Amino acid sequence: MKAATNIAKGGLLAGLLLSAASAQAQLYFHFEETAGGDVTMTASGSIDTNDLTPVAPESWGGIGIEENGETDIMGDTASGSTDAHFGFSAGTDYSAWDAPTGPFASSNFNWTSTATRSFHIYTREGGERVPGLGVVQADLVGGVWTPDATWTQTDTDLATVGLIPGTYTVVDASSGAFITIQVGGELPPPPVTEAVPVPPLPLWGLLALAGLFGFAGARRLRG
Repeated sequence: MKAATNIAKGGLLAGLLLSAASAQAQLYFHFEETAGGDVTMTASGSIDTNDLTPVAPESWGGIGIEENGETDIMGDTASGSTDAHFGFSAGTDYSAWDAPTGPFASSNFNWTSTATRSFHIYTREGGERVPGLGVVQADLVGGVWTPDATWTQTDTDLATVGLIPGTYTVVDASSGAFITIQVGGELPPPPVTEAVPVPPLPLWGLLALAGLFGFAGARRLRG
């Protein structure tokens, strides 16, 4: 019984560690209409920038969404400019944010924000705007960025603001890290992807430890 318990503990530890890694690979920007007739955007989740690719800096001004004919993008730099910039791996499908079928029908910068952590979610490839991430280096914790933004527009609705209901997700082709813009509805479950994230070295060590728990338990069970 004790050996079986050790196996279960090893599997549980491995599962928890993988879940923690997954939790650092998902970023959400959720636009909703409130019962009071306002539109809000709430940012949540967190993303490990080690799962992305460092790229050249790009700038952003203000608080809002932009429909530019290339890629639908958004950002909030009321607290200062971004100085750490990242893109997705080669082969990543950007089509979810492509204009004119992406989440934004028009640009809108009439938001009130509570954010203290600046960001924007675009970079450039070959001069064209594409999905990416710009943040402030000082806001990273071990490479992980966690947003704190809530936006509000009063006495309006999604259509008036320029938002198209739906789920718009870009998933890194290599790491599986993703950013979702959700307009209306509930936040979706994480997307299914064939990409297998490679944990950093410290996580590998912990996974090995979890495996040893299970191996030792299995030997005792056979004995």
